[in-house]
Amino acid sequence: MAGIHALDRLIGNDYPELATDEEVRAFEQVPYADRVAAESTYDAIRLGAERNPDGAAIQFLQNADPADTPLVVTHRDFIGRVTQAANMFHALGVEKGDVVSFMLPLVPDAFVTLFGAEAAGIANPVNPLLEPHQIAEILEAANTKILVALGPMPGTDIWQKVEQIRPQLKHLKAIVQVFGGGDPAKGIFAFNDLIKQQPSDRLVSGRKILGSDIAAYFHTGGTTGTPKLVRHTHANQVYQAWALNLLLKSKPGANMLFGMPLFHVGGSLTQVLLTLSAGGSLVVLSPSGWRNPNSVKNIWGLVERFKPEALSSVPTVLAATLAVPPGTADISSLKYAAGGGSAIPVAVGSAIQEKLKLPVVEVYGMTETSSVHTLAYPSRPIRLGSVGLPMP
Repeated sequence: MAGIHALDRLIGNDYPELATDEEVRAFEQVPYADRVAAESTYDAIRLGAERNPDGAAIQFLQNADPADTPLVVTHRDFIGRVTQAANMFHALGVEKGDVVSFMLPLVPDAFVTLFGAEAAGIANPVNPLLEPHQIAEILEAANTKILVALGPMPGTDIWQKVEQIRPQLKHLKAIVQVFGGGDPAKGIFAFNDLIKQQPSDRLVSGRKILGSDIAAYFHTGGTTGTPKLVRHTHANQVYQAWALNLLLKSKPGANMLFGMPLFHVGGSLTQVLLTLSAGGSLVVLSPSGWRNPNSVKNIWGLVERFKPEALSSVPTVLAATLAVPPGTADISSLKYAAGGGSAIPVAVGSAIQEKLKLPVVEVYGMTETSSVHTLAYPSRPIRLGSVGLPMP
């Protein structure tokens, strides 16, 4: 009988407390390789889906409004569509070591693209708000073979940027359009037309993904120049989900209010892979995520409806939520606030503790370390202004 932690072979029905250094050292006596149950992110998502196959993997809110009727994708359907996406990329010529770059807002098929690309080759999520010349340099540095991008839509210039930079991409074989009809004669294909041709129950390539295989490239911030690419192996990314699920005591069916970009490791790994590999659910706050003003304006109504245990985002979002009165909303589901990406100002942490009566779990990580590598352990006294302790 599998234990509570989907990615750990040895943990039973209860998570260890790890409340002292001695408990952590005792836990670490068992080698990580003996514990971890997933070789790849594809395995991790599959294991999470097995815990909660008919539960929601994604609940997509078009307007970040608690009154929205969410578009729901179950775990069973999500892993099936990820498998189809991997097969679609394989049919387009993607093999291990080939790069699928994507420029997408937070629509359900962006999550499918991320993990489908990792199962077929290497995913390279790119910030579509960068200038065209920066995007072109990133895509070319990655030797992009397939580009997945949002088709022409009002209010976004992603497709215009794709058309502008396409001539500069020497390795590009095809473009796959999400919410677009495609133009096969020009090497542009409609995502839905291609994916529905593929089986959802197996990887047609027969690929056995190794932990040492490269899963993704993530670009660094690029605030002082052109962003640089960081390589992550599947083992890097799986460890992130394993460790955070361990320390945050994740469980199937738990909701995460999600609005971080997928080109940020805090979004793709610290929140998305963590949640999906535990059989939890991402409540996606519109295609724009936290950039949509409704996400903060409606925060307490969203908490009341979806009952997350964590209020988790970057410090600027956490600070913005403090300006929104909870009113009569029931926010009793919240057990802690969590933030990273930059330091949580002590004043903000103090205000969260005072106004919301929540402990503040601060994390520290880098793109280069596959996101988090220290955090304040929820089972120990928390000191504001500290990033806590190393993960096991």
